[in-house]
Amino acid sequence: MWFQKNKKWIFLIIVGALLAWFLPYSMPLVLGLFTALLLDGAVKFFEDRFSWKRVYAVTMTFCMFLAAIGLLFYFVIVMLIDQIVLFSKRVPEWVRNFNVEPIKEYLFQWQKLSDNLPPEVVNSIESSIDSSKQALIQFASNVAELTLNLLATVPTFMIELIIYFIALFLFSLELPSLKRKATSFLTDKTKAKVELIMRQLGRAGIGFLKAQFLLSFITYMISFIGLSIIGVKYVAIISLIIVIVDLLPILGTGSALVPWAVFMIINGDSKTGIGLIILFVVITVVRRVIEPKVLSQNLGISPLASLISIYLGFKMLGVIGLIAGPALVIVIETIIRANILKLNFKI
Repeated sequence: MWFQKNKKWIFLIIVGALLAWFLPYSMPLVLGLFTALLLDGAVKFFEDRFSWKRVYAVTMTFCMFLAAIGLLFYFVIVMLIDQIVLFSKRVPEWVRNFNVEPIKEYLFQWQKLSDNLPPEVVNSIESSIDSSKQALIQFASNVAELTLNLLATVPTFMIELIIYFIALFLFSLELPSLKRKATSFLTDKTKAKVELIMRQLGRAGIGFLKAQFLLSFITYMISFIGLSIIGVKYVAIISLIIVIVDLLPILGTGSALVPWAVFMIINGDSKTGIGLIILFVVITVVRRVIEPKVLSQNLGISPLASLISIYLGFKMLGVIGLIAGPALVIVIETIIRANILKLNFKI
């Protein structure tokens, strides 16, 4: 009796659990479906505007998407190779011209200072320096290991990339049929709510990508202008590296600029080092000021909700929370608009 009354919810729980279990193993398929949903508007445009069959509209949209991705990678790779070649030619010169005199001066000053300090203080400071050195060595070892691991995953990545493109094309072809099959299990009332939620989440997903592109572009332009003012060479490639590091989890612009600034100051180029620190501060302040506004405009939530969700998400989940926080707000607001969650009570 109890099973008959609740079999619908039991079925949904089992399906949800299976989807959650399969998700880590099917990311290329999930991304292919998500991209197909994003590109479906372009497919419908070709269908309506030129009265094409779906297979032709999908093929045209797919080819345009591949061309855009290919051109983007081409220009990025060409620019990277050009700048890396120039950069590699200068590395031997930088090594030869590395100024060790400031380091010798620091060591001489430390020797004079340590003669006037208690042995316990000197030992404590030297122990801290040794610990820092070991931490740097461990960090370098971790970076090398990470690089090797990334290189080892290239074949797997290429296979998953091919699967992603195949899945994207096939999902785009079958999307109307998949939508009909999915909605056939829903009542008209539930179907309207699901369509509302999907529209809102689709707009939010596109808005999030637009917001990240805009923020990355602003970071790139600030880096490019700042490095040009400082007088650094190869500003195009270095600015791109700063943007890439900023997009990576855990890392940020400080992971690239602060060690670089410290290195330049130790090497006697205080002007460049201080300039890099100022650039880091400017990028950080500008990002923190405009990020809630940009996300709110593109995600459709208020600036205050965006700020609170970003802050609480970061405090609770770290870097992942910067994305999960606003996403949770969007889902809750969408559920409320669909009248699935009603908050019209009074106390």
